[in-house]
Amino acid sequence: KKMGYEVDEASDEPVGVHKLQVQIYEAEDGFQGTLEEMMEHEKAKEIDAGHNFLTDNGLGQFLKPLHTNGIDSLDQLRSCSDEFLTTTIEMKKAHLMKFRRALSDAENSASGQLEESAMREHMENGVTIMEDIYEADGFRGTYE
Repeated sequence: KKMGYEVDEASDEPVGVHKLQVQIYEAEDGFQGTLEEMMEHEKAKEIDAGHNFLTDNGLGQFLKPLHTNGIDSLDQLRSCSDEFLTTTIEMKKAHLMKFRRALSDAENSASGQLEESAMREHMENGVTIMEDIYEADGFRGTYE
């Protein structure tokens, strides 16, 4: 008997029990699990990356208001508009500048240094980095 069931002598399998086929996947970081578990694991990693980004860049005070508004991952942070961050999240201009600069630095370090033309194209088509003149702590200038 196997697990209290009669065993078929030819197949050595329990009689009357269905065998489930479950695919186990392995992530690059060594995590193993079903497809659903893998998706949850990847989502948790994305959320951790977003939270770490904010705390590592001195913007941890915005974790709760961003989370409350459904923004947790780094990709979600990248998609936030300046208006959303200042109006809904209540970031001041200096925090917004710090946030945009940190996003830019993170992208540059992740993908290597971008050529100036590629960076300009990215700024126009992707994350909008402030190009207007701004003032913070007595400093006045453009982003560049």
